[in-house]
Amino acid sequence: MTPDDGDGATIMVGHLAPGGAGVSTDPLAVPMARLICLDDSQLDPKQKGLVIALTGGIHTLGRNPNNTDPILYKGVSGQHARISPLQGKWAIEDLGSTNGVWIKGIREKHAFLVPGDFIKIGAVPFQFVVDDPVAVAPSPRHGQSVDNETLFLGGNHEDNADKIVKLLDLAQEEEVEEKPSKEAGRAASVPSMFVKSEEPSPKVSIKMIVLFILLLALVGGGYGIYTLQKGPGGGDEVQRYQKEIKKFLDAYEMVKGTLSNNDLNTQIATIEGLLKPLSADAERYPGNMELKELQVRLRFLRLERQVILFAQEEHPQQTESMVDELVAFVSADWTRSLEKQAWLKDMRGLLDLVKNVVTVQQFRQRYPRPSKKSTDRPTQEWMTSMGKVSGNIVKLKKDTSINILLSVQFPLFGRIVTQVDEEDLPAISRWKEVLQ
Repeated sequence: MTPDDGDGATIMVGHLAPGGAGVSTDPLAVPMARLICLDDSQLDPKQKGLVIALTGGIHTLGRNPNNTDPILYKGVSGQHARISPLQGKWAIEDLGSTNGVWIKGIREKHAFLVPGDFIKIGAVPFQFVVDDPVAVAPSPRHGQSVDNETLFLGGNHEDNADKIVKLLDLAQEEEVEEKPSKEAGRAASVPSMFVKSEEPSPKVSIKMIVLFILLLALVGGGYGIYTLQKGPGGGDEVQRYQKEIKKFLDAYEMVKGTLSNNDLNTQIATIEGLLKPLSADAERYPGNMELKELQVRLRFLRLERQVILFAQEEHPQQTESMVDELVAFVSADWTRSLEKQAWLKDMRGLLDLVKNVVTVQQFRQRYPRPSKKSTDRPTQEWMTSMGKVSGNIVKLKKDTSINILLSVQFPLFGRIVTQVDEEDLPAISRWKEVLQ
C-alpha cells in the first residue's frame, strides 16, 4: 500500500542481514548527513544559513517550533515532513503537507535520499549531503519506539510476530476498555439461566489485515512501510508517472555536453510517449491536480528540448507557438482550483523567460557577428526592442523562485539561460557599441 495525504501510524519491519567487518548490521544505522538550505531569503532572519544536521533518530520538519528541525517559512506546513533512518539510508516522508516534498522536480510521498539530491520542502530548496559514508549515526534498537508513531522490528528475532500480535491485541483491548457497555451492566443483574448464550459473529478486523501483511513482510525479508490512507482518484497513476519522470530526469536532464539533434528528437519522443497516457488519465480524473502538474512539467521538459533543437536547426521562431500553447495551458480554468498558485505564478514567470530567450536566439540568428564592416545591421528599432528583452532576462534571472526552478526542476533550460547570459547578451551589447 502506498500512503497518500493523511496521518497513519507506521511499523517498520526488517531483516538484519549479517554484516562483515566494519559493516553495521543495524538497519537504522545511517551516515552522518546534512540538509543545506540553498536559498534562505524566504526564511525567518534567525534561520539565515540554515543547515539541518541529520545525526540519527527521527527528524521532523515543519513550520511549528515543536519540530526537531523547524523551517520558519509560511509556505511550509506545520508538520511538513519526517526524515527517518531506514535500511542504512535516510528516508523522507511527506506528512500530508500542502506544498509537498520535491526531489529532482518530482513530488514524493516516500523516498530514499541520495547524496547530492536537490530537495524542496514546500518552496524552500535544500541539498542532501553525506558528510562521512563510513561513520554512522546512532539509531534506535530493535523493539524501541523511534517516535510516537513508529516502531522498528528487526527480522533476525523470532519474537517479531508475537510482538506485532501483542501490539495489535493491546490496541484492540484499549478500544474495548474505552467503550462502556450498558448491556454488560444489565446482564449482571439477570440470572444466568435467563441469559441467552450467543456465539460472536466472525469479524475480519482491519488490524488483522495489517498483521497479515506485516507477517508476509517478515517472511520475505527486506523492509516495508505500510500505512492505511485515503487518496484522490488517480493516486496510483500519479505515482507511476512520477517514477517514470524521475527515471527520465536521471537519464537525461543532468547530462553534460552538447546534445545532438538525434539525441533531442529521441528525448522528445520519450516525453511524448509519457504525455499521451498522462493526458488521458488527467481527463479521466479531472479532480486530481497532481496529474495536471505532471502534465505541465512534462510539457516544459519537451519545450526546453525544442528550444535547443530549433536553435541548432536555425529555426528558433518555431518555438514561439509552443511557448504560447503552454502559457495558455497554465492559465486555463483548471488552474483556479489548484492550491499551488505560487508554483503556477513561478511557471508563468519561467515561460516569460523562455519567450525572451527565444527572441534573443532569433536576433542572434539574424545578426550573428557584431562588426562595423557588416552590411547587414539591426535597425535602431530592433536594438531598442533587444534592450528591453535583455533587461527582462536579467530581471527574471534574479527572481529567486525562477532560479530554484532552473536549478532543481529544469537544469537543462538553466544551461540554455547561462549560454544566453554568457554569449548572446554580450553580443547584443557589442552591436549597441558598433551602431553608436
